Amino acid sequence: MLGIVLMGVGFAFKVSAAPFHMWTPDVYQGAPIPVTAFMSVGTKAAAFAMIVRVFSGGLPTSRRSGRCLLAFVAATSMIGRQT
Repeated sequence: MLGIVLMGVGFAFKVSAAPFHMWTPDVYQGAPIPVTAFMSVGTKAAAFAMIVRVFSGGLPTSRRSGRCLLAFVAATSMIGRQT
């Protein structure tokens, strides 16, 4: 269970989900526009594909845990204060 939680934390960091969404504007501010466009689309799409692949196929016995963790991160990302 601890391993699943730690993987979820790493995935949340990669897709800039809460509570890791605070660093994203700083990174995008200093980067050129083509790099920002690639980082905002390409890396996040790959990370979401990785999340789906790991939690649906790689960890079939812990689907409930992965689903709960993903739902928690999604809810906190949508509800969290955006500055």
